[in-house]
Amino acid sequence: MSETLPDLNNNYLLLPLNDPMRFEDLAPADRTAAARAASQFLLNNDYVSLPEACEALDLTLPELWDKIMAEAGLPACEPPSFAPVI
Repeated sequence: MSETLPDLNNNYLLLPLNDPMRFEDLAPADRTAAARAASQFLLNNDYVSLPEACEALDLTLPELWDKIMAEAGLPACEPPSFAPVI
């Protein structure tokens, strides 16, 4: 099973449903919005870092990232490769 998503030129990409999109593959505006959403989540909830939030909420980094992206209405994707592994 697969899903189609538009790319920057409104062409459609065929992606497997089981493989989450990589952060690096998001459009630049979506990457900026994702970084902003993560920062806003940390500020709004008084966390200093994603690892601190993961520990306090008893979530893995991918679970927390999914939560942040869903709350911001952004496309699901893996956490950025520069994010610490929890």
